[in-house]
Formats: sequence, structure tokens, C-alpha cells
Amino acid sequence: MILKNVEFHPIHIIRRWGGFSFAVVVVIALASLIADSAQAKNSWVFDLPTDKLGIPEDRLSYTVGVGDLDGDGDYDFLARVWIDDDIDKDFKTITYAVRNDGKILWEFAHNMTYRDTNGDPTWTVTLSVWDMDGDGKDEVMTQMKENGTTKLVMLDGETGDILVSRSIARPRKINHATIAYLDGVNPYLVIAQGRDMVTTAYDKDLNIYWTFDNPKFYGFLSWTNIYTADVDGDGRDEIVNGSLIIDDDGTLYLDGTFGDYSNEGEAERSLVGDIDPDNPGLEWYLQRSGSTNDPYVVQPNYWEGPYLIDLDQKEIIWHHNSSKTDEGWGRMHRGWVYDVDPSPGLEIWATGYFYTGNEWQNTLNGVYGTPPAAKDVWVDGYSEKWFLYAADGTILRSQTGNHVGYPLFWDDDDTAEYYRYRGGTLLNKFKGVNIESGFAKARGSGESIQVDILGDWREEIIVASGYKLYVYSNDQPTAYPNRPSPREDHTYLMNMASYGTGLPKPLLPGGGNAPSLPTFFVDVAPNHWAYDVIKILYDQGYISGCSADPLMYCPDDNMTRAESAVFVERGLNGSGFTPPSPSNKVFDDVPLTEWYAKWAGALLEDGYTSGCGMDPLVYCPLQQHTRTEGTVFFLRMLNGAAYIPPDPKGIFMDVAPGFWGAKWIEAAYDASLIPACETTPELKFCPDDPLDRAMAATMMVQAKGLQIP
Repeated sequence: MILKNVEFHPIHIIRRWGGFSFAVVVVIALASLIADSAQAKNSWVFDLPTDKLGIPEDRLSYTVGVGDLDGDGDYDFLARVWIDDDIDKDFKTITYAVRNDGKILWEFAHNMTYRDTNGDPTWTVTLSVWDMDGDGKDEVMTQMKENGTTKLVMLDGETGDILVSRSIARPRKINHATIAYLDGVNPYLVIAQGRDMVTTAYDKDLNIYWTFDNPKFYGFLSWTNIYTADVDGDGRDEIVNGSLIIDDDGTLYLDGTFGDYSNEGEAERSLVGDIDPDNPGLEWYLQRSGSTNDPYVVQPNYWEGPYLIDLDQKEIIWHHNSSKTDEGWGRMHRGWVYDVDPSPGLEIWATGYFYTGNEWQNTLNGVYGTPPAAKDVWVDGYSEKWFLYAADGTILRSQTGNHVGYPLFWDDDDTAEYYRYRGGTLLNKFKGVNIESGFAKARGSGESIQVDILGDWREEIIVASGYKLYVYSNDQPTAYPNRPSPREDHTYLMNMASYGTGLPKPLLPGGGNAPSLPTFFVDVAPNHWAYDVIKILYDQGYISGCSADPLMYCPDDNMTRAESAVFVERGLNGSGFTPPSPSNKVFDDVPLTEWYAKWAGALLEDGYTSGCGMDPLVYCPLQQHTRTEGTVFFLRMLNGAAYIPPDPKGIFMDVAPGFWGAKWIEAAYDASLIPACETTPELKFCPDDPLDRAMAATMMVQAKGLQIP
């Protein structure tokens, strides 16, 4: 688990999992970066020396990763460029390590071949970043071809030097990786290779820990990426790979066969989380896509479509296309799970080829073959469509067309936005208008990543394009500074470590939920001088704050007489007390429609106020309290409505002997309800200074005798 008490600027987070722990200070040196935009975001641009390669921008493809490469506590960046060279079947891959201030730490150039990578190393060559040896610096795991041999290598994050090199005995075309704590203590690199997805776990020295290789399950696995999650809650990670879940010891945990839905079919998306809050435990989202024979042609014995599975009961909760008579999915090639809609739980977005009515029957009868590529609407009855599902399977939206982008938490509300950088780069809500634009339009190929690198719970967008690396961050102050970062979630971190491998997927916290709203006032930080007293009043129900959304206390605001009525009445009658609303007007300046009418009336009835004026009787509800007036209210809370303090001794040099409040001031000071405002060179009380809400909370706790933990 990751500790949730974090401080910002710098941000202190402890990575901890089982017996493995180390401190990481996460803060990025933003002042040294180059500002590029002023539209509700900051943009930092790093120059990549790819222009020296003499390759046009549109011939470059990128993969991006993040990690603390030099151990200074700042997140750094990796940009791997694939040089598309049609002259021969070799391609050059160069990985650049970019420090958070833009300095190029190192370059690692290595060759691969098309036949080893299925033609696109942007998603088929391992790029994993994690501190494997616990020294505070992340290592980089990738692949290279040397003298005709494919090797798995571990690079020093700071220098780029090869630390470990291991020949891969059975190299495959596709290599997807993740980091997992398989024993609950140590990190392991787990790589799934080839179309049969032979899955191998490597320890910190790249020695093989276990291998999962069972031809029976060919076709159940994913050719797009793998995913880490502690599925059974035992503190040891499982590997979610397509329609299979591999246990922490390398054996089969669950094979994705559910009654009649047992035939093979690639799962292009496979994620675990608490997706449906009404269903106990974790759920498994599977996106099944065609058969291994032809993923575009639907056959009666293959069950394409989105599935939500109960991992406790190991049974299907719902899936789209339960009937094979009227509609159906063909190949489903993109999808994700995230909280993008106010409906309960998380939402599921899926896109692919979809058939309806006679088109579906013709497909089953083999009338249609493989559709032409890159069409939004297929001429032979195929439609490129996307669907947005609620957690319970309800279709919230559907639309003809390709995918909308990738989700991330960008602004200050409870639902995520979605972002697409190719062909326009907009940031949108599923319900609402475009809220952001101006991101760099991608040149060449590759994918962006969206990840919280600043620790303020909102996620940044990182994309390499042309000869530059762009980092976008929302620079608007958040109303929820204490909202936990998703990085505090173990599953988020594990999959963040290999974000540069496989097709893009949003990073879903293991519990499945968005970063939660604060359970305490966002404007009262743990280092606030009155934090303890405000916290105990909130925890025991005496106060609810000055704002509900965002949850705030306004500790520096001055206390009004209306607010003090609530303090006194709850101090007298208990934290859950609410007086009845008066039927008749009591104070001339307190309308019955105002929230404080019942509180001011109860204070008068209980004998704790006689108002601020008698003809007519008025309460002055919005008048701010002075420190002197506060002593009267809280001394009477402590001693009763009839209490009269003894004559003063004149201990404060700024309180005149004949001042009406002198005896109240000294009695409150002697009772430790309120401190002096100055102690040297002379004792002062500042009787006419306003009483702020933080000091009022202190007096309340003292008057009630509440024990601070």
C-alpha cells in the first residue's frame, strides 16, 4: 500500500508493498521548464535530438515512459523513437532519457527487426521503469538485438549503462511487460511474448522466476498488453493477460471460461477493479474480440463483446450481445474503464466493428469477409461504433465512428475527461462542451500517456511528437489539495511502470475508483496551528464547515454572531443538536427564512444572549465577533448562562480597568480558553481584534473539555 498522508511541493510519498519499502520525494522542477501555453494548463517542451537523425518528422514513432532515473526524487522521462526505414527490414530504435529539467541524460541505440516485433516497436518492445534493487533509482528494462540474438537488458536509469543482459531463448514477435510483486516483497518484471503469449517472470537480476506456457490457452490471451492486480487480495500480485489470470506462482488462476462462453477469442482489453459498487468485491472487465482464425468474421461459436465478471463468484455479471440473433460485435480493438459519468461506479468504453439485423445474420452465414481497413462505415454492413456502458451494463451512449481518446482526471470534479491528441487534440467531457484545446498536434506515430506525475491527484498528458517531448499539466489551483493521488494505489503504480509497453490503456487504481474526495477540510492542512482542534470538532460532529463542495472550514475568516450561535447551542446540547425552526419572528433583523433564525432564537430562549439592541430587539447576525465578545460566549458555555466572572486584576496592558469586557477577558485567559495575543515585552490581549474561526474552534474545544488524541 502507499501512505495517504502526503505533503505537496515537495510531495513526500512512501512506496511500500509487503516488506519492500523506500522513500520517494516526487516534485518536478517546473520553474526550469519552458512555458508553451496559457490555456488552463502549463506546457513544458523538451527538445529531443532526433532531428540530428535526418529523418522527417512523419517517419518517427514514439513510446513514452516516466520514472525517477537519477534518484533525486523528481520524475524523469523516457522517449523511445522508432525510425521507420523502408530500405531494409531492420529498424533503428533509440531510447532517450530526459531529466525533468530537459537535459538528455543518455541515449541507448539498438536495432530490432520487423519479424521480431510484428512491425511496430511502439507497442511491441518492452519499456519498463522501476527501482528493481531498492537503491532509490529506477532501472530501465528493454530489448535489443545483438549479433543476431534478441536480448532482454536492464539499463542504469542515470547513465544508460547495461547492468544485466540476458539472451531470450525463444524470442517472439510481440513483447508486453508489467511490474508485479509476485511474492508480496520483491519486484518482478513479467513479459508476455508472441501470439501464444508465453509469459515469463524475471527477478531483479533478470533470472527466470517462472514461466507460463500452455498451448491449450492460445487464443485466450491478449496481443495488446498485460495488467497487474492483486486479484485475490492476498498481498501478492496476479497477472491479467487477456482472458486468463495467472496466479502469483505462475499457475493458472482463472481461464475465462464461463458456461457456454468458453471458446477462444482474443481479449484486447482486460482490467480488474471495483467497477460496480453494488457488486461486492472486484470485477474483471473483458473485451473479447473475434477468433484466432479471423478476428473480423464473427462465427456462432465465438462470443465477442464486452463482459463484466464477478471475481468472487467467477461468473458473468453482464455482457453485450447475449443474443446472437439480432446484433453483435466483430473485432473490438479499443476500450477502457474509468469514471467519466455521474452514474454509479465506473464506466466502460468500447469500440470496434458492430453488426445489426440482417447484417449480423449475413455475417454468421459467411456472406461478408474481412472488411476494408480504415473505414468509419463499412460498405458491406460493418459499422465502426463505440459504446459507453454504465457499471451495470446500461448503454449510456453509442455513436458511429472511431475511438474518442483516453480518459484522465484533469479538472476539479468527480468525473474524468477524455483526451485525444491525434488529428485535433481536444479535452472533453462525455456530457458537456469542449473544455480545452491547444495541445500539440502529433506528428508521426506513437501514443501519449496520461499519468499523475505531480502528485496533486490530477493527471498530466505526456506525448512525444516530431522532435519534441511535451508535458501538459493543469495549472489551475485545485480546491482539493488533500485529495489522494492515484499514485498512492499499488496497482496504479505497477501499471504506470510499464506504461510504455503495449497499446495505451488508462491507469486504473486497484480499487477501481477515482481519487476520493477529501474526508476533511481541504483548507486545513495537517501543519495548520489549529488542525487538531478543528479535526476533533469535525470528527465529533460539532462543525460542518463553511462550504460543502469543496469541503472547507475557512479557518482565517472572522466568526460572525450567527456562526457563534451554532457553536454555543451545539456546545450546550450536543454535536447532533439542531433546534426547531421558529414559527414567529424573534429578532427584527433575523428573517425566518434565514438558516440562522433557529439558532439565534434558541440562543435567546436558553438565556445566552439578549441581542445587540433592544428597541427593536436585534441580533446583528452578520456582525463579526471581537476577541472580547468571544470570551463571553465561551465562558458561559463553560460555566452556564448565569455566570458572571470576578473583578479583573488588570494583567493586560491594553485592557483599560473600566472596560466592560475586562473581567471576561481575564477569566477566559485564566481558564485557558484563549491565549494572549502578545507576551513580550508586555502581556497584551488585543480586545478589539476580530475572532477568527480557528480561534473559535480552540475556545470551543477548551470549553467542552474535549481530549485531543
